[in-house]
Amino acid sequence: AVLEAHEALLADPELAGAVAADVAAGAAAPTAWGDRLAALGGELEAMDDPYLRARAEDVRSVRRRVLAALAGPGAPDEAVPADGPPVVLVLRELDAATAATLDPQRVAGVAALAGGDTGHGVLVARSRGVPVYPDAGPAAADVAPGAVIGFDARDRRFVVDPDEDTRRSLRELSAARAAEAERALARAHEPGATADGHPVPVLANVTTPADAGRAVASGAQGCGLLRTEILFGHLDDAPSVDAQAAAFAGIAEAFAGRPVTVRTWDVGGDKPLPFLPAPAEANPFLGERGLRLMRRAPEVLLDQLTAVCQVARDHPVHVMFPMVSTAEEVAWALERLDEAAAAAGGRPAGMRVGVMVEVPAAALAVRRVAQGLDFVSIGTNDLAQYTMAAERGNTAVSALADARHPAVLDLVARVCADVPEGTHVAVCGDLAGDPAAAVVLAGLGVEELSVVPTQVALVKARLREVTLAGARDLARRALACESADEVRALLAGAAGPADADRAGR
Repeated sequence: AVLEAHEALLADPELAGAVAADVAAGAAAPTAWGDRLAALGGELEAMDDPYLRARAEDVRSVRRRVLAALAGPGAPDEAVPADGPPVVLVLRELDAATAATLDPQRVAGVAALAGGDTGHGVLVARSRGVPVYPDAGPAAADVAPGAVIGFDARDRRFVVDPDEDTRRSLRELSAARAAEAERALARAHEPGATADGHPVPVLANVTTPADAGRAVASGAQGCGLLRTEILFGHLDDAPSVDAQAAAFAGIAEAFAGRPVTVRTWDVGGDKPLPFLPAPAEANPFLGERGLRLMRRAPEVLLDQLTAVCQVARDHPVHVMFPMVSTAEEVAWALERLDEAAAAAGGRPAGMRVGVMVEVPAAALAVRRVAQGLDFVSIGTNDLAQYTMAAERGNTAVSALADARHPAVLDLVARVCADVPEGTHVAVCGDLAGDPAAAVVLAGLGVEELSVVPTQVALVKARLREVTLAGARDLARRALACESADEVRALLAGAAGPADADRAGR
């Protein structure tokens, strides 16, 4: 979907005409394309509209790829050799389009100079099995092309021309992690559970049908989060009910009877959509995001809910609403669901309804917010961002938005303790994909985890190593820590070689 949007940009007649005029005037093609795209990116970045500002990253990505293509095979600008040892890419930022093309057999990792740990491009790369070290620092900024790099995304190590001792330790660590992954994959299709049999299903976060296939092959017990805003993010116009129903049915069929939870449009902040323009806001992350924005475009939400209801008649498809803060917002969303269900012949039997808990207010008032719902799913990426008042995509403060912080873990514990009786608690944020942190979440009372496909087997393997009592003890110790760093140290001490970071190698 992202690549289709980039193709549409290159097909723009105004841009192509300007480039053609430059070439006719004597400019080399790389110069013409590079200058025009650089100018367009600069114009977009200066805009007040948050959607247009976000598109500047897309333009920079297109520019890099066009220049690499014009330079031909072997171009140094992000070109990955077809043979030889795997490479580490050093990029100013990792956008989703570049991430979607990375071959984990050829790319050992990515060091990004800007961006947070849970940005869109980072999540896409990790879902493909490519480790990412965001905000890699001055060592990565100054590295020369072709240099030998010691790279470890888990421990955030980027060593230029490492000495023999460092190389040996990294090789040993890589071998240990590979062996751990192989053992985990051998039992990947067993149900997620602790050593004493307490069930903790492990599902997958997916965006496309290809993701769904990888998830099932990795042992996912379903889809705990389908990101519809990315699935349809390349479209200029809102998709029809039929188009959405076809896409949802295809993904549900790939999961072959396993549950699929569709998240309604999670738009705004760093995820704008052409057909759902958000108003210009001084701070879009605190503005009209998710369900709030849907109140300005209820017809778009109704079409999506109608599609979900249609597919849920034949498949175990469920629905959840993002960025909920109050019980009143939930009531409004349920009214829209009833309206859509009526148009589709009634709410399908067995379709479960829930909300995401990403805002501290929703966590603290979950008894009221989740009244009458079947489940809640905690989005730890945004919950950490809002709890710590630190934008996760802002390099200057993104380290503060760490879901391992005891304050964030305490909110997770409160949700598990305070939800109405019978309401299921899941976590679909990035924290669930850290095998050691997954144990803490189970100990806090979380009943289901949803992670990137590449982490399913490792999370299941780690859960099998502990009893529920052991998980609860680790959770108590994590809550007693003073900082996220202290929690990280605790988890590292309790973890096996593959535990500490879902992206490491």
